[in-house]
Formats: sequence, structure tokens, C-alpha cells
Amino acid sequence: MKIFDFYTSPPSPHSTPPLPLLNQKFIQAVIQSNIPQMTECLDLGVDPNLLIEDGDAALHVSSDKCDYKMLDLLLNRPTTDLNLKNDLELTPLAVASKGNCREIAHLLLRAGADPDAQDKDGYTALHYACFAGNMGLVVDLVEAEADVNCANVFDMTPLAVAVLDVPSISIAKYLMLKGASSEAGRKQFPLLLECAFICHTYKQLNMFKLLISNGMDHHQVHPIENRNCLHYAAITGYLPLAEYLIKLNNVERDLFVRDATGRTPMDLTLDHGNYLIFHLYKFAYLKRQIRDRDRSIHRYQPHE
Repeated sequence: MKIFDFYTSPPSPHSTPPLPLLNQKFIQAVIQSNIPQMTECLDLGVDPNLLIEDGDAALHVSSDKCDYKMLDLLLNRPTTDLNLKNDLELTPLAVASKGNCREIAHLLLRAGADPDAQDKDGYTALHYACFAGNMGLVVDLVEAEADVNCANVFDMTPLAVAVLDVPSISIAKYLMLKGASSEAGRKQFPLLLECAFICHTYKQLNMFKLLISNGMDHHQVHPIENRNCLHYAAITGYLPLAEYLIKLNNVERDLFVRDATGRTPMDLTLDHGNYLIFHLYKFAYLKRQIRDRDRSIHRYQPHE
């Protein structure tokens, strides 16, 4: 046989295809969820972490599809990278959480996936579980020791998601029970104050009450605006919030706080035309004045 004939003769039907061809075959199998073909390619040496598209590996694809059979196949391969990140720096666990697929996320956690891996914007799987409003998935992640106080690049913690973005009293209550802090992140806009600012419904009011009942300080002020909860209720005009605030312990002193523009909560009620809240605040103000006067009189009365 000539050398030329040796190199141009067709391959034996029993020989292994070149790896680039196997890679293409594997990619096609992943896209089509063809488990037998994937198994064949992996057995012949294809890397299970081979990138399919957009930086996704097969494990990302199976997590996105909630494909249990594909996931099981990949998890049983010792070289599969559980925490491989795609172009958005999402891990398979984050993809599963973002897609609200608790069962897939649970399997990944059992296999040892990192619950605290952050994507390019600093979101973790727990952030995405809170966005999905999936209480069971939140519990799974916290039990896997996910950091309940991890803040993303926008200064947002999982608790902030559960309070502000996708309000869930049950998730917020659970996260606080597990150590979530209102002071984690939220450097620009403290959580309680932002909750007061967006409060326009009874559901949001109940969320605000939950934060208060968990020890958040209703006297706190915004680090830049120097506004307290009474200021924000004065701006929004949400009367039920103002009525709740005015009954809180020693809240009358907050009526005298001036914001960065020099305005008190009562000033803001007039500026925004919220006259019912103005009268509510004024009544509380007068009560405080009368009480202070009575204390002064009592202090200087001669005792027999």
C-alpha cells in the first residue's frame, strides 16, 4: 500500500471518531436531550464540561431545561464541574434557581454545588430563589448554608428581594429567623426606609409591620437625605402607614427631625398636598407639646 493510500483510506467502521467530531455530536445530543448519544460521547472521552453555547456547559443546559435524566448522567461523571460559570458567570445551581426548578437545585446541592457562588452582578442562587418566590428552594439553600446576608453589586440582599422586589412575608420572616439582617447591604437606602417609601398597599404595610416586629428601628434616618419613616409617609400620602407610624413608641420626636433640605415631616405633607396626614401629624405634635408642658408643670409643683 502506498503512503498516499494509507492516509486517504476510509476509517474502519469500528474505529473511534476524531474528538472534534465527537464534540459536535455531543453538543447536538445535549441540545436534543439525546441521553444515549451523550452517554456514548462521554464514554469515548468527551469532556462533560465542554461549552455548548454562550459559555453554557451541558450541566447549565440540563439545569435550564429541568432535565433530570441529563443531570443524573452528568453528576455521575467524576470530572463534571458543578460550579462552572457561563458567560454571565452563572453556575448551574444559579440557573436552576433562576428557572424556579427546585428539584434540580436540590440535586446539585446534594452533589456539592456552591450555594454562595455569585454571578457578574453579585447575585447568588438565594437571590434568584427569592425572585422566584419559591419558599421550598429558599429553605433548601439556607439549609445548605447559603449566606443570607450576601449583597450583590446593587447593594441588594436576598431579604431585600423578598421585601421590596417580590414581596413574600413568609420568605422574609424565614430569612430573618435564619439571621438575615436589615443592615447587610442597603448602604444607600436602608431597608425599612425604602419599604416605607414604596408602601402603597396593605400587603406592603404588613411587610413594613413585620420588619418593625423584628426589631428594626423606626427612628432611623436616611444617611444622605436625613429623612425618617414619617418623612416618606408624608411624601407618598399613604394614610394607613402614617396612622400606623404615629402609634409607635415615642414617634412624636421624629416629627421634629429636619431632612437635608431643612423640612420636617409636617412640612412635606403640605408640600405634597397630603392634608389628612398633616392633620394627623399636627394632632400628634400637639399631644406631645401638651404632655411635655404637663411634665414641666408637675416637675416644678411644690410637694407637701
